Amino acid sequence: MDNTPSEPLFDAEAFALEVRLAMASENISYRQLASLIGSDQASIHRAAKKALPPSIETYLRLRKWLDGRVAQ
Repeated sequence: MDNTPSEPLFDAEAFALEVRLAMASENISYRQLASLIGSDQASIHRAAKKALPPSIETYLRLRKWLDGRVAQ
């Protein structure tokens, strides 16, 4: 078995950029997005500013919103 470090599975910086671009495209605030996805404004801000990786729940809620935007 190879014990060399591998690439991270999650790129918080790329995800944060995706969230910020989608928010700008929709002209939506952190507060509005938090209300839409059932999260809190602070969690959305942390995920979008890449201060910390989002919790699994926040990630899933944001991912669902992001994917829903594409489907529309």
